[in-house]
Amino acid sequence: MAQVRTFVAVDISDEARRSVQDLEDELRRYRADVRWVAPENLHLTLKFLGEIEEERLEEVFFGVEEAVSGVGPFQMVLEGLGGFPGLGRPRVLWVGVSEGAGELRDLAERVEGSLERRGFPREGRPFSPHLTIGRVRQPSGRLGQLTAVMREKDFGPEEVRVEEVKVMKSELMPSGAVYTTLRSFALRE
Repeated sequence: MAQVRTFVAVDISDEARRSVQDLEDELRRYRADVRWVAPENLHLTLKFLGEIEEERLEEVFFGVEEAVSGVGPFQMVLEGLGGFPGLGRPRVLWVGVSEGAGELRDLAERVEGSLERRGFPREGRPFSPHLTIGRVRQPSGRLGQLTAVMREKDFGPEEVRVEEVKVMKSELMPSGAVYTTLRSFALRE
């Protein structure tokens, strides 16, 4: 049975993508051991499903369609920098969401509920709206320099209009992940 690595996401604008790429280029100069997210792969994950049977994709599509029903487009603002679990010893580096965070939380909860009713397990931790920009491979002294800069540096505000939710496929390649949109669902009042 074929498996598809799947997630549900909100895309960002090309303008925001360029701004984040400029930020990543600046942070790369610190030469910390971080795998930076390629600009074309930047997105906000609402729900990560992992490997699912290809036959279950239709259930995912129906679930996401149900979840976005009656939800209108909204504005989000990408702003601020941080890390999970914190900038002290981060594993993930991110750009935050100021405006629109509540709408993203509501949307993620709707997706969770709809997919849970279809037999997909609920996320173990609460949803935290963020845009992953890098994953730390190895903590090193250079990482300390990078996080010190991130604490002082500002990012944004970068406005993004959220008009659709996508079900995406992730293929892990030696050169990095390749994401493909399987289906998009427009947000409409």
